[in-house]
Amino acid sequence: MSQLEQRPNAIGQSAAPAQVLLVGPSAVRSSASYCLLALLRWANREVSTPPRAVVLASGPLQEQFRHAGARVLGEPFSAVHQVERVVGRLASLRAAGRIRRERQRAALLRPPRPSCVYASTVHAAGPVVRFLGGKVPIVVHAYETAAVLDELVASETMAKLVAATSRWVAASTQIEAALVERGVPAERIVRCAPFIDEPVSEPGAVARARASLGLRPGEVVVGGVGRSTWEDAPEVFLRVASVVRRRAPELAVRFVWVGAPADGPSRWILDHDVRRGGLGDVVTFVDGVDDVAPWLSVFDLLCLTSRLDPPPPAVIEAGALATPALAFQQGDLAELATEVADHRALRPITYLDVDAMAQAVIEAAGDREGRVIGGQRFRDIVQAGRLSTTAAPPLWNVLADAAGHREQWSGDTVGGDPSPRR
Repeated sequence: MSQLEQRPNAIGQSAAPAQVLLVGPSAVRSSASYCLLALLRWANREVSTPPRAVVLASGPLQEQFRHAGARVLGEPFSAVHQVERVVGRLASLRAAGRIRRERQRAALLRPPRPSCVYASTVHAAGPVVRFLGGKVPIVVHAYETAAVLDELVASETMAKLVAATSRWVAASTQIEAALVERGVPAERIVRCAPFIDEPVSEPGAVARARASLGLRPGEVVVGGVGRSTWEDAPEVFLRVASVVRRRAPELAVRFVWVGAPADGPSRWILDHDVRRGGLGDVVTFVDGVDDVAPWLSVFDLLCLTSRLDPPPPAVIEAGALATPALAFQQGDLAELATEVADHRALRPITYLDVDAMAQAVIEAAGDREGRVIGGQRFRDIVQAGRLSTTAAPPLWNVLADAAGHREQWSGDTVGGDPSPRR
């Protein structure tokens, strides 16, 4: 296995296949989706032959993908999607599956034939291998942890993916180990941590967001970001708020969760817990937000309770905006924390240890200078290796090596060396 290496100030020679096909599983908000979107946007700017992109299912990021030139399958108002929904409601799941597979087949086999296909997750690799396996080189970027692979990918399916895939990209060393355990040769794996486009936080938007909270003087804003789902775990965020309130009632702190829609299927549960827990004066829900960057700038501290994403893209985005963060330790988060090497910037918390998370909030809320220093350190690390300007070129080189084609790409972005370390 090799880490995708950075060559500071090495400009110009970036590998670029003649025609790359980028494939994502869906347009949901996840590390894989944000990384795919950032890679697509970077390639559109920097590569002489921009890639073609297909996203296999719709989601909240579908408009951003479409604006970047991707084809998003199953958009809610498309005729094919409506037919699929009707067929599914008629309980003909097998027929609905056939419609979905035919839609995927048509999109993936659309001319011209690519010289390389990049599946942005193991989940996305299934249709890619089904329709393009053995025809073109395939690169699979694995974000799925061992637990997720065990739950979602049958051993026979994994064996087919291993046989058909030219190169694997692991989002963390833990995921790399999971791939090796499932039969992927270590020499066919490189490691590329999740990256994003640099967020833009417009001062006016930040001021409006902050004013909407009606904060008391000196109140520290502890923020959470995500949907009202089990994966993003807003109920755990409320438990943290409850423990902080009980342990440090004198602490001036406001807990703000951004992204739980008022009409969402589980929002009423969160509202119920806030009322019954007596948290109405310290917890605020914000919905209808398309751009979380201004809110991340409002937060004095990001408190991420996500159960699955390794790490949530909001953690990297917070770092880019110099907002320190706490998050449960899983996937790539421990590696990112090691890079940052300052708990005032990014502190990993034992998974679902609410007491430890609450204590970390109390300590950070009382240390304004530490938050400022930590935020600056976090920003430096993210800008050095977790933004598309620095992280996309080495990943693109992996696709080029798989396709056996190289060309010049424009711009003055740092290049990378995809060759294994010896």
